[in-house]
Amino acid sequence: MARREWEARLRLGREVEEADLPPPPEAPKAKSRLEPVTGKQVEKWMKESDAYREAVAGKDRWKLKGVLLDKRIRVQGSRHFQEGLLGWSASKPEAVESVPLKWEHAFGGSTRVRGRDGAEILNAAWFANPVGCGWRHPKWISALGRAKEKVPKSLMAPQFSYPDDVLDGLD
Repeated sequence: MARREWEARLRLGREVEEADLPPPPEAPKAKSRLEPVTGKQVEKWMKESDAYREAVAGKDRWKLKGVLLDKRIRVQGSRHFQEGLLGWSASKPEAVESVPLKWEHAFGGSTRVRGRDGAEILNAAWFANPVGCGWRHPKWISALGRAKEKVPKSLMAPQFSYPDDVLDGLD
């Protein structure tokens, strides 16, 4: 069934009680400042560590119980920010059945403007997600003007957000 918007939730849980696994090998320690750890000791410890990792591979370290992670996300169909008389506002989301969980659909982005001579006028990014959409540097429009480029009529808007965040325009 196609919808314009919905909320998704992910819950993960693990008990704080450890499963019955052997303890990992202890790293070698120097006897004193004058007697440091030898290469043979380190080599032996690395072999023991590799054997330990193989022995516990695929085994759960913790018994499942209690919630550790509980995340909610608002998912919307494709939409755009459009420039109008009162600034940039978001269009209504299109009805969709699914949205791929990709960074490109989440809030973020980058702003890069070059002049006609190739000189960089503005180069900035939302570092938490530089490939996302919905973010533009505050000086973006003035940089486009200096580069003598037109402001686009519309821009992609994010399809994922926190449920309580309302992103209905560009600031």
